[in-house]
Amino acid sequence: MRILKILTFLAPFVLKGATKRPVKTVAGVFATYGLMLISVLFISIAIFIYITKEYGADAAFLAIGLLALLTAGYLHFRRILRRKKPSSLPDKMEQDPLASKLPESLRDDPVIGSILKQINDNPVPATAVAVTLGMVIANEYFGD
Repeated sequence: MRILKILTFLAPFVLKGATKRPVKTVAGVFATYGLMLISVLFISIAIFIYITKEYGADAAFLAIGLLALLTAGYLHFRRILRRKKPSSLPDKMEQDPLASKLPESLRDDPVIGSILKQINDNPVPATAVAVTLGMVIANEYFGD
């Protein structure tokens, strides 16, 4: 029973697995996006001030609003076009013993495909999670 408590306590840490990006890289990505946001803000303010001097405040608000609308539309449609249906199984997973036991209808399911890909990418944490969940379920059904 004590081992089961320890395993259930450690399960969230095992589920995370190894991180693929170090903290410094993530901090660098956030700094890059922050600087890009500040530069876009300053450029928008500069355009607003220039258009206000040349054509008036109403034209400046209209121009910045249209610029923001066009940018948001571009980003939205680019995200929709980039979204693609994930393949059922990656090529190297065709020889996987777990994937070979699945029926064909489940192999085409994108959720099952992503789960199998994660299992294939991180086999040790996936095995530890499976053992922990099996112990928890067995303990619930059969007791100590």
